[in-house]
Amino acid sequence: MFSNKVLDTKAMFTYIHPEVREVISTDYLIRHYNINTDGIQRHDALADCGLIARILEHLLREYEERGLDHFTADPNRSIRRFEIPKMYSVTENGGIPDE
Repeated sequence: MFSNKVLDTKAMFTYIHPEVREVISTDYLIRHYNINTDGIQRHDALADCGLIARILEHLLREYEERGLDHFTADPNRSIRRFEIPKMYSVTENGGIPDE
């Protein structure tokens, strides 16, 4: 999984939860994984990095529980409410598409 150049927690979440219809935001993921944010200043770069890391820990645990050992941002898969940037996509031969 870590061979990806970019990991997007929102895309990773919607990949394993296609049934979720809500807009997937950091706040949504914090609520979903019941992450305690007491004493954390939101929208502070360092604090938000820590929160994203905690979300990623939950996601990786969930991927492991489902027996998934990779993540591919598939534009044909039902990802809710945001667009997958071209840099996330992988071509059939495993490369990044040309700009």
